[in-house]
Amino acid sequence: MEFGRLPSVDGLDLALPPDDAATARALGGAPREGQGVLVGTAGWSDRGFVGKLYPPGTRPPEFLAHYARVFPTNELNSTYYGFSRERIEKWAASVPDSFRFCPKLPAAISHERELRDADREMEAFVAALGGFGWKLGLVWFVLPPAFGPGRLPALAAFLERWAPRAPLAVELRHPAWFADAAARAEAFAVLEQHRVAPILTDVAGRRDVLHMRLATRAAFVRFVGNALHPSDRSRLDEWAARLAAWRAQGLETAYFFLHQKRDPQTVDLARHLAPRLAELTGTDPLPGLATAAEPPTPAQGELF
Repeated sequence: MEFGRLPSVDGLDLALPPDDAATARALGGAPREGQGVLVGTAGWSDRGFVGKLYPPGTRPPEFLAHYARVFPTNELNSTYYGFSRERIEKWAASVPDSFRFCPKLPAAISHERELRDADREMEAFVAALGGFGWKLGLVWFVLPPAFGPGRLPALAAFLERWAPRAPLAVELRHPAWFADAAARAEAFAVLEQHRVAPILTDVAGRRDVLHMRLATRAAFVRFVGNALHPSDRSRLDEWAARLAAWRAQGLETAYFFLHQKRDPQTVDLARHLAPRLAELTGTDPLPGLATAAEPPTPAQGELF
């Protein structure tokens, strides 16, 4: 992800902001059941994962199955460019029942039609999403760069029509959503009304999109690293503490997606984050990470 990247982050204050005052209200104040913190990446097809996340010699058709041995979720960007029910069913068949896909809304809906007059495209997409079955997480989308507060009625109409039919998360990007307090309050009121998760993006060059406001008991976080700069690890430490605090306050599920310019470096981020989350929450979010890149243990019947 190139949005908000800077050539250097030396000397920048990248500390995690405090929660918005409305976040505690959205969480409800008491621990709840849920899936906890699901850590994932933005893809599984980078060949650089072979030998680092996948066993040496792993072939591309096997990548997803090996990815799912370690990560319980994926920020599925490829649906932005195209999709088919057959392909979705094939992905779903490659992962365990506990896995959750978070597919991105197709560009034809979010950027070409800008959420207007997109019923035909959305009907086709929602029908295809059925191929995930219970392995569907949140369906997410980014509003186009020019989609500012003046377009809130279009967003509200889209959510009213489709939020009841698909679990949604949305990322606001136009700076005016955050510069204008009234516009921001109105936008979040719409998200709360339709139970849509606002996406939090932790990226160096746009700290305004790290608004720290939740509208539901689900969180969707996009963490953008800076090529393993020391601040990447200190930022992850802060996130581990915040996620643990949110869990104690009522957060049910957090989708936490790791981004780096070079995808294999997300494994380094995961190796740093997982033990800190385990220490603070009492649950290891990535138990398969310790044996990542090792061949899977054969089933008993395969030993003879």
